[in-house]
Amino acid sequence: MKFIRKLQKNISAVTNGYFANWTPDNPVAVGDYGAIKDFIFIRDGNIKSRIGSLSIESERKDTAVFERKYGVSFYGGVKGRGGLPEGNASLKINFKYKGSFLYHLKAITNNQFKERRVAFEKICTMILSQNIIWLDDYVLITEVKQAERAIVLVANSSGSEVEVGYSLDNFSQQDIGEIFAKAHYQNTTDSIVKYEIDEKTAILYRAVSFVGLSPDGEKYKLSDFFGKLFSRSWNSLPAPQAIKLSEYTEKNGEIEGTFSFTASHAPLTVESIRIRQEKVDFISFREKSKNQVIPREMIRLGGGFVAEKLIGKLVKSKKRS
Repeated sequence: MKFIRKLQKNISAVTNGYFANWTPDNPVAVGDYGAIKDFIFIRDGNIKSRIGSLSIESERKDTAVFERKYGVSFYGGVKGRGGLPEGNASLKINFKYKGSFLYHLKAITNNQFKERRVAFEKICTMILSQNIIWLDDYVLITEVKQAERAIVLVANSSGSEVEVGYSLDNFSQQDIGEIFAKAHYQNTTDSIVKYEIDEKTAILYRAVSFVGLSPDGEKYKLSDFFGKLFSRSWNSLPAPQAIKLSEYTEKNGEIEGTFSFTASHAPLTVESIRIRQEKVDFISFREKSKNQVIPREMIRLGGGFVAEKLIGKLVKSKKRS
């Protein structure tokens, strides 16, 4: 499915940052977390199973239509009196590029976290306390666009074409989605991937990732922060209730916050970390797609110490309290 890379790039460009849920019949929900592999989101769990009090806001619009296309042109049809079509006709759709697409969504529900600050604070607290094991390559789904009816056509190769036969009865009162809903696909081939959806389905989503920020604004992996903690003789991670969000800013869809906590072995020693929740754009989506998702294996070292191993390589160890 080499066209997926092109599709994700084109979708992101024309929808201002959404990505395609591929395949559309795979479930995806706000709060899902996991990794991106080969330009497809691979779900590992949902944050609400760890933080049940997070609220999801759903805005449903029965009459809303969301249509986006890229590299698509239409031609054909039969014209009747007054320039209006009549009888039966065919509509040819040409897809100029691999990854060209037509998305036509109706009866849309938009889902997202109701309170972004609360969600950010609770999720980061779970990560810092390691009540959830958060891999550096993980992303979090923060918004999902569902449709109760949808037509999705995507080209698997350049120059692909599909011919749609349809009735022209009341054509002037129909939108293209209605035409497709009643259409007969006369020569669809393997070069066109087609989905027709008539139940609530997650079609598009937005995702974010989490990174640490140094005092001069340089980004670093959260796993590096944990490594520094244990190098300073920490023998356990802070409990969630000991972690406090002391600063919070939100700008252009990105969130930053400073979290502070004390060491259990040295109550007067205050540790802090600034975390950024940043939007996953196509460039970061592409970089994450190159990374192999590797399950973690927990191994016991004795003396209460537990290590995490990635394909036989010891990456860190810590003592369980």
